[in-house]
Amino acid sequence: AKANDYRDLRQFKILQKITGKIFWQHKNQHILDVGCGNGSISKLIAKENIVYGLDLSLEMLKVAQDRNLIPLSSNALHLPVCDKTVDSTICFGLLQLFEKLDDVAQCMRELHRVTKHEGMLILSTINGESLLQRLLCSIFNIKGNHYVDTYSSRKISQLLEKSGFII
Repeated sequence: AKANDYRDLRQFKILQKITGKIFWQHKNQHILDVGCGNGSISKLIAKENIVYGLDLSLEMLKVAQDRNLIPLSSNALHLPVCDKTVDSTICFGLLQLFEKLDDVAQCMRELHRVTKHEGMLILSTINGESLLQRLLCSIFNIKGNHYVDTYSSRKISQLLEKSGFII
């Protein structure tokens, strides 16, 4: 993927607005954006907070750094962050990329490990219950691990609770 690519521009704008509204009153918080890509979603909150952008792509991290994110090159299964050190964690559009449910569960355990007890997790993934999602996958015969591992809200809630999050 290129540093300026994003799967769905409308979804991107919605996530950017939601993130901005959630953090508009928060200042000087330590926020971890897991799977930050080019930092487009977190760039607005990086003006008033300390935002660490984690991604595997060095190209994306260079762009994210230009948007005031502190770059961390790593995967989401072993976050290079100390326990309970971030006020909030953001994870948008990452879970569906994992090939195994065990990896999704490990990612969630890591998100819980690094987020403070009174902290917040903001998570977004493809809705596996969406009729449109199922229809598109059927029409285009999409298989493999590219945006097809989807989870119901119930499954996500179960995984979050097993990881220690309170919903």
